[in-house]
Amino acid sequence: MKTKKLQAVYLLVAIFFSGMASYFAQPTSTIAVANPNINALTIKPESAAKMMRLELIKINKYKVYDEFDMNEIIKAKEEYKVGCYGQSCLSRLGEELKVDYVMSGSIDGLGNKIVVT
Repeated sequence: MKTKKLQAVYLLVAIFFSGMASYFAQPTSTIAVANPNINALTIKPESAAKMMRLELIKINKYKVYDEFDMNEIIKAKEEYKVGCYGQSCLSRLGEELKVDYVMSGSIDGLGNKIVVT
């Protein structure tokens, strides 16, 4: 009899703490990675974006949209596929994807150095 009561108490405590964890958990922000501008390097913009996504996933701070999540929107508008580097274009992309943040940038080869901005 005591064992069943003890098990019931453990179960209630576990349910309580699992509910509290979700209550206090902060909402996860969403982020999409647009293809960066690549200059004087052999890497493709799609590959660079994939590496950026992998690094964002590693830090475990955002829900990262992958290329498949973004595909429908990008296919619908050609401007998002090539040359979407400006703030207004990236903002429109983020609004259509319904994400909190959009990450992009530029990766340039300068001699034997790589500059990331």
